[in-house]
Amino acid sequence: MSSEIEIEFQEYLLPHERIKWVGRPGQGFRLRKMDWFLIPFSALWLGFALYWEYLALITGEGWGFAIFGAVFFSMGFVIMIGRFFIDASARKNQSYAVTDRRVIIRQKTSINSFDLNQLPNLFLNSSGTIDFIFKKLFDISPHNMRDSFGIWAPSLMMNSFEFLDEPQKIYQLILVAIDERQRNPSL
Repeated sequence: MSSEIEIEFQEYLLPHERIKWVGRPGQGFRLRKMDWFLIPFSALWLGFALYWEYLALITGEGWGFAIFGAVFFSMGFVIMIGRFFIDASARKNQSYAVTDRRVIIRQKTSINSFDLNQLPNLFLNSSGTIDFIFKKLFDISPHNMRDSFGIWAPSLMMNSFEFLDEPQKIYQLILVAIDERQRNPSL
């Protein structure tokens, strides 16, 4: 499998850049620590939206109230249930590479890469995820609209290697690559 992932990255490599490791994130339904907050919050949201719909329909207040409630119900459904499918789908289409110059995250035709010389602090967490960069949770600036759903489906943010099989080994590999890059910037 790793050789076919390497082929996926060939067109994105810089001249003389060498791949040190390639892989994919863990697949399927995954829970994160922040879900201890997000699941109850989204359940409350969805419950309120259902109650609103119920009141709007039985009181006969008009279709405006029902439509307004339907929008909030739809949003509640996405943040309660749909986000897990969105996140799993994003991870299904992601692959990772560590080269002698960069770490690269590929999702279909989108690429996010971080130069090893300018990589922020790395954080390895207990779920087997290596985070490379910190973004504001609610940054909805125009250049960052794709990431505005990131708190609900972090895989969309493309700023970490998620749910790795051997996270400690890959973490060490990145640290060694950073050290080699800093000692020999001409690589």
